[in-house]
Amino acid sequence: MHKNKKVLIPSSSEGRGFLKTTSMKKLLPFTLLALFSSLAQADFVFQQRIAPATEGQASPLQITDVCTGANHILVLASDKTLWSSGSNYYGSLGLGDTNMRSTLEQTLEGVEDIACSAHDSYALMSDGSIWATGRNNYNQIPGSTGVVNSWVQTSSLGSAEIIDIKTGYGSIRALDSLGNLYVAGRNTYGQLGLGHINEVTGWSMSTTGVTKIVGSNHNAFILKGFNLYGAGFGSYGQFGTGNASHQPNWHLVDDSVNYAIGSNRSALKLKDSTLYGAGDNNNGELGIGNLNNQSVWTQISTNVKSVGSTYYSLYYVDNLGKLFAAGHNGYGQLGNGNENSSYNWVEVMSGVESIAEGTFGFSAVVKMTNGEFWGAGLNLKGELGLGDTESRNTFTKISIPN
Repeated sequence: MHKNKKVLIPSSSEGRGFLKTTSMKKLLPFTLLALFSSLAQADFVFQQRIAPATEGQASPLQITDVCTGANHILVLASDKTLWSSGSNYYGSLGLGDTNMRSTLEQTLEGVEDIACSAHDSYALMSDGSIWATGRNNYNQIPGSTGVVNSWVQTSSLGSAEIIDIKTGYGSIRALDSLGNLYVAGRNTYGQLGLGHINEVTGWSMSTTGVTKIVGSNHNAFILKGFNLYGAGFGSYGQFGTGNASHQPNWHLVDDSVNYAIGSNRSALKLKDSTLYGAGDNNNGELGIGNLNNQSVWTQISTNVKSVGSTYYSLYYVDNLGKLFAAGHNGYGQLGNGNENSSYNWVEVMSGVESIAEGTFGFSAVVKMTNGEFWGAGLNLKGELGLGDTESRNTFTKISIPN
């Protein structure tokens, strides 16, 4: 199969939601069979419609990972096929056209890992290569120019064994097995950590000794052990240093961090499971009971297991599996049953494992402890992959269709 072409799903009458039952001749008592002796030469076969899943008939495929862009979603399945839906104006679905989809469609196979930018999509393949599709307005698809609406392989990184990929707005980061970080694309605020603010049109080595890269928007975070380093946009004080300035070089933010997320506001999960926030709080996304921006790190919760964000909202899961959310809720993306924004943490539901990556839009996706993925929020372009264009203010199960 040519991986830069749309993957066609074979049509089949098998497995389309019908279940054959056993012969009625074997089930009815003899006395009743006598009444139907004229029909005894044939078996009766009944077909029973299988009940649909929450939002359409589900495939046997299990979802293993999800990421969201500004208005699109990527869904990775257990057989390493990749599915997409939502806005496709810039070709971010990789289906060879620019038509919107509200139902998930298979777009690629042989995928190990995924990453979403606002209008771009990336896939780390089983052979270690990186493929991409989308807007490419900052040359964030190395080796290609202009809009790309079918999957293409990015330019080679030589013998580097890539183990992780993450995005920023208009930028891409790739980490190899030796801890080398490679970057490309938009660098307006120095978010690539190269010491300058020039756009990078091909892969460039940014730093070494990296153990984890973190998804971001106009800034970026990396971990070297428990040492957190940041670079890029800082106008809201989201580096917690007490000032509001951009950082074109990687600089130490904290030395006891387990995980972090970055955007106009940042959140750090420390080794002791406390959560700290800094930066933009104009929508109450830090959950501290007011709308005041924070230029220094402020403790915003405790007993935190995982953390995530959408464009103007923040989420965390506590050690008991309860999901909490704060901030903008105009599309129901907090998932608590209404569209009222909140500057205090609201408890949404239990049984949650983690929050899927997606800092670019107004839709949120969570992974449940049973392995299912559920989404809430903006869906006007079909970006939740639920088969319609109705936004949701409660979390709804996402399924791969037959």
